[in-house]
Amino acid sequence: MNIDDQIKTFQKLYNVSRETIDLLSLYHSLLLEEQQKVSLVGSGTLKNIWLRHFADSAKLVERIIQHSKKIKKPVNICDAGSGAGFPGIVCLLLLSERGSKISMSLIESSSKKCKFLGLVKKELKLPFLVVNKRIEESRQKFDLILSRALAPLSILLKLLADLGGGKSILLLPKGKNWLKEVNEAKKIWYFSYNAVKNNRILDNSGGVTLEIKGLRSKKK
Repeated sequence: MNIDDQIKTFQKLYNVSRETIDLLSLYHSLLLEEQQKVSLVGSGTLKNIWLRHFADSAKLVERIIQHSKKIKKPVNICDAGSGAGFPGIVCLLLLSERGSKISMSLIESSSKKCKFLGLVKKELKLPFLVVNKRIEESRQKFDLILSRALAPLSILLKLLADLGGGKSILLLPKGKNWLKEVNEAKKIWYFSYNAVKNNRILDNSGGVTLEIKGLRSKKK
């Protein structure tokens, strides 16, 4: 699918304004330019950025909005292991268009990728915070924690556990083997979860977004 068709599909899925599409197009251009200097995304995904990365990130927006309504204050969100800014930057753009009151922190250990995130922040004039640390070194607590394509669930939960308080919610995109990952993680962690199926236009493999609550270790 060419870029124009990808953009049309994205607009069909998320009904965003022309201004937001323009900002995403600038983001796209910056990513392609910087990808020549440092590996930001898998080279095999470059031709499908709008669907593989933008749309796959944007699917979290409705879940963020639903959970934010229950928090009743400006919502503190982090994107853990943000890489090139997915899903955090895309979610921030779409949430800003809807007037959602949030703060967004992008936690990334690679200084080269953080430099890119800083460039995107400057060029798109976005109010997110870039945190150049390993996830486990961060001491801040968040209401909502996002993390995409970072690690198997049992390992990922270990990395994210200290970012959340008792009421924090984790929103984690996972592939078709998500249930196997949940069962493995349940051996180590207590948590409740909800699996939200992906839109088939994006993914017909059986992938989901896991919404995880009440995370705590089984170790005494």
